[in-house]
Amino acid sequence: MELDSGIVFVLALLVLTFGSVLLAGYAYFLYLAGVRLSHTRLRRLNRFVAMTLIGGACVLVVTLGVLALPVENFFRIVLAICLVFIHTQPTCVGYYAGVEMKRIEDSKRFAKNVDDWLADWECGSIGASPDDSSQ
Repeated sequence: MELDSGIVFVLALLVLTFGSVLLAGYAYFLYLAGVRLSHTRLRRLNRFVAMTLIGGACVLVVTLGVLALPVENFFRIVLAICLVFIHTQPTCVGYYAGVEMKRIEDSKRFAKNVDDWLADWECGSIGASPDDSSQ
C-alpha cells in the first residue's frame, strides 16, 4: 500500500475522527468519576489536597504503564505527560464541579430552612421562648 494513495488518507481521517470521539467519551467518563468521587468522604479534605491526591493516583497508574514501553526515554516522557494530562484534568475538574454543586445545593437548602423557620416564628406556631415566660 502506497502512502500517497487516497485510501490511506481516508483511513487516517476515520482513525482521527473515531479516536477523538472515543477520547472525548473517555474524558467524560473520568469527569463523571470525579463528580462521584466528590460525594464521598473526601469532601471533608481541603479541595487542593483532595485534587492533589486524585492527580497523584492518576500519575502513578499512568506512569507505571508508560515505563514498560520499549521506546526511547524522550518518547516515554512525552507520552507520560500527555497521558497524565488526559487522566488528571477531567477527573479533577469533575471533582471540583461536584464539590461546587454540593456547596450550592447546601446553601439553597440552608436558605430554605431559614425561611421556613422564620415563617413559622412570625406566625407564632413556635411556642414562646423560656426567657419570655419570666417577664
